[in-house]
Order: sequence, then C-alpha cells, then structure tokens
Amino acid sequence: SGGNRFEHGNHLVQGRLQNASGTIAPSDDALGQRLQLIGIGVDPLATLSAAQRDTWRALGGESLIIQVPGAVSTNANAWVDVDRTFATDKNSRGWIVAVRPDKVVLADGAPKEAGAIVDSVAKLLR
Repeated sequence: SGGNRFEHGNHLVQGRLQNASGTIAPSDDALGQRLQLIGIGVDPLATLSAAQRDTWRALGGESLIIQVPGAVSTNANAWVDVDRTFATDKNSRGWIVAVRPDKVVLADGAPKEAGAIVDSVAKLLR
C-alpha cells in the first residue's frame, strides 16, 4: 500500500495515544486485545453499511479513531496521535487499518474501501 507503514502480516507500529479525558496510553493498551478497525483521521465505521457493521460486531470487532494532535472529537473511541507515530498528517484524507487482537495488520486502505476491508477480514476469520 502507498508507502505507508501498515504492512500486512506485520505488527502495527506502537505509539502513544491520548483520549478525550487526557489519559495517555501506549497504542497497544488503547486498542486492547480485540479485533479493531482503526480510522486514521476518520471514523472507520462511517462508510460501512448496516450489514457490514453487524458483520464486524459479530466478529467481535471494535473501532477506534486516531487523530492528529490538536483534533477535538466527541467520539468516545477517538484518541490523539501524541507523537504522530501513525502518520496522521500524511493520511489527511483518512486511512483505515484492520488489526488482529495481537496487533498484526490484516488489511488497510482508503476510507471508501472500509466495507471491502470488513468483507475481506470476515472471509479470513470465518
């Protein structure tokens, strides 16, 4: 994928994230031991159909938004990329990354590909 740092089969880079209440945590802790659909600068669920959201939830999937420093969000799942580890500025149009509970990258793509990412992950895990 386009020169970003989300290599399929590799572990997701770890950085520090800060949530709305000011807590700073390593990204592995923020993500927890769950299948995650991560939106870099975007809500990863925004372009999913209702069926795709249901599929993601049925897989045990959760979602998280990683935003540029200074971004303000009312979304409880929004975290700020404290050290710009996740290239939030380079991905200004947003980027979606699916990771396994062990933080291995399964798939990634532009926000419009979020549905296809969910579908492909569902096929892998079924």
